Amino acid sequence: GMPDAAMGSADGGVDAPTGTCLPNHDGVIARGEVPLAPGAMATFRIATNATWDTAGHANSDGSRTWDLSGQLANDADTAVALGSPQGAWWQADFAGASYSGVLASGSDLQGVFAIDANGVTLLGVVSPAGGTTKTELTYDPPAKILAFPFTAGSTWMSTSTVSGYAQGVIVAYTEKYVSSVDQVGT
Repeated sequence: GMPDAAMGSADGGVDAPTGTCLPNHDGVIARGEVPLAPGAMATFRIATNATWDTAGHANSDGSRTWDLSGQLANDADTAVALGSPQGAWWQADFAGASYSGVLASGSDLQGVFAIDANGVTLLGVVSPAGGTTKTELTYDPPAKILAFPFTAGSTWMSTSTVSGYAQGVIVAYTEKYVSSVDQVGT
């Protein structure tokens, strides 16, 4: 389930990103409600090899409640900061990039993302440094990660040809992303 949150500005409006989420409870997530930008930071509790009931608890209004307060196997708090494309070794190859971010726990690979009024797309995947063993993969077309606005019942998909270098080796393959918003809750 996606939390319903809005991003506020210093003057109380919703058009200037501050990185602060303020709920508006309208059941629709739009671009202005998603504070993804270089420098944004959050701490995620990541559990590995853990079992957790994803169904949650059904509420009388049709929404669901998920309780993440308990300890799960191998829990670890991890700070995640979004990076700026400015000055990155890959900047020239991803001109439309908005920010970069780690893709998975235990990996140093970064996703290169663009965010606009239509959604969040994955432009590519890069290693922390260039050079002969670099990873620099381009998604054509970019993979659609989020489609704005979205609400319960929204779906989107994309199929991308992924090509470039993976640890210095030339690769090409296809990835398909299929997403749906199937539950609303807290």
